[in-house]
Parts: sequence; structure tokens; C-alpha cells
Amino acid sequence: MALALNGCGEPRLLGGPETIRVKTPEEMKKRGFLGLEFAPSQSTISGATVRFVLPDSPAEQAGIAVGDRLVQLDGKEVRDADDFFPIARKWKPGQVVLVTVLRGEKELEIKVALMTFQEMMQLQTAANAERPTD
Repeated sequence: MALALNGCGEPRLLGGPETIRVKTPEEMKKRGFLGLEFAPSQSTISGATVRFVLPDSPAEQAGIAVGDRLVQLDGKEVRDADDFFPIARKWKPGQVVLVTVLRGEKELEIKVALMTFQEMMQLQTAANAERPTD
């Protein structure tokens, strides 16, 4: 699922036309996350185009990149971000999903092990602590 923070710093799962507010840490522990954000859908291009990859997320660790177009999730067609979210809502932490992306004209199948949001944030915090400051 794609994740964003609202103006109050509360996490929200971005899902097609609606945004799903994640109300409790317990709820977030039950969902598996890739760590992606999608560009607005373009009616002439099939697939959900990756606009942002959260550093240290399962998506980044698996090699998914900005500009990739997700066209299948576990063999199910993804025409745009609206197709992505109903599939992704069922994912559990630790689950391995097969993501098919188009990178330019090349089709790649990438296995991604999902994490909880808290696990992703712990990795991000550790990575930020190791980065040199200017």
C-alpha cells in the first residue's frame, strides 16, 4: 500500500479515489506494506506508475524504482492505482508477493517480502542515523 502523512503527521494509506485512515498501530501491524506512492493515472498508459519509493522499504530492497509501471500483482492485472489497492489491502506482513513491472520496454518479475509500517519506519530511522550530517 502507498503511505502518506497528513498535515498532523498521522499515517494514511492512499487508495485510489479514497484515502484510508489507519487509526491504530494494531491495524497497521496487520497489513503488509510495499512502500510505494503512485503517480496520477494516465488513461493512455496501462499500469500504476511509481512516483516515489520509500527509502529502506520492501519495494526499494527488492529493486522497484521510480518510473516503473506495476502491471501485475501475483498474476492479477493492474491497469492503474485503483486496481492496485483492492489487491494490496489483503496483504499480510511477511507475505512474499510477485510484482510484475515494466521498466522502459522490459518486463521484470520481482519478488517482494512485505513488512509492517513500523518495521519500515525502524529501518528508515536506523538508516537516517547512519547518514552523515552536513
